[in-house]
Amino acid sequence: MIKRKLQVFISSTYLDLKEERQAAVEAILGAGHIPAGMELFKAGNNSQLTTIKKWINQSDIYMLILGGRYGTIEENSQKSYTQLEYEYAITKNIPIFAVVLSDVFLKQKALEESYIYEEQYQKKYDDFKENVKTKMIKEVNEIKDIQIGIYESLKELQEENQFSGWIPGNLINDNLFVRIENINDIDKEIKLLKERKMKLKIDKACEVMSQKVIVHCVMRNKDCGIKTIEITSLLEIFLDISTYLQNKNLSAFRLKRILKNIVILRDVTVKHSELKIVQSDLDKIIYQLSILELIWSDREHFYLRYGISRFGYNVIKYIYGDEIVL
Repeated sequence: MIKRKLQVFISSTYLDLKEERQAAVEAILGAGHIPAGMELFKAGNNSQLTTIKKWINQSDIYMLILGGRYGTIEENSQKSYTQLEYEYAITKNIPIFAVVLSDVFLKQKALEESYIYEEQYQKKYDDFKENVKTKMIKEVNEIKDIQIGIYESLKELQEENQFSGWIPGNLINDNLFVRIENINDIDKEIKLLKERKMKLKIDKACEVMSQKVIVHCVMRNKDCGIKTIEITSLLEIFLDISTYLQNKNLSAFRLKRILKNIVILRDVTVKHSELKIVQSDLDKIIYQLSILELIWSDREHFYLRYGISRFGYNVIKYIYGDEIVL
């Protein structure tokens, strides 16, 4: 079986996307293909642009990483070198895909780095970005999403195109070229990366939910004033209410009532009838579970209804050692 290696030309602006380009290089190499471009060139004159075009001609796929900057302007066309490369690849009918950094990603980068946003050619950048978004793109929120986006895009392009690719010389026998489109390895890599991302998200959610929860209750006997109940953790509350949320759409009233019963049962020193829980504390618990994406809510005829989310199911599966669902 001959596995063809594809040459992927990586195009991007320079100073602001070094880490992102490195992540792209690692993903392409991890998928068994050949990255080109990257740090080999710095846009700046016609001879370099001519050389870059030769490399694009020899590549099977063109990949753009689009951040928040437009890039260096080429004097004659008054377009950025990045845009010229992109448009040239289109004229040569080379399969194209782009990884676009989301607004969330750019804002996070801007807290740590300079040169993240375009300052001089905003209109040119906006027009270019709109053009890029009409083609195949993957929008990413963080660096590790770049690898998933590349694996998925390479898989899709291999399914849609017949690439010549590169074959190691020692695998060619009597000039017989056999086209093999084997994407099993890419599928496995995508699955592993998604599982890793899901587990990291679950670990973060469990870490947040490990905090203690304080609920205030008003004693019905006014002389006793306010009573404070400290529950073990938000995670414990979630696990308790998850059985009620499964296969049901609970109204906000019903969910608060269940929460109230769970909270009061945690304190064995008082009778159920003696306590009245402060409603804002119950609202806060529901809000925290929603922010963590453990439960979903939907408005139906002016009434909110709640249920357990897919991520919430995965948290429960992960805690009890079951296989998570991607």
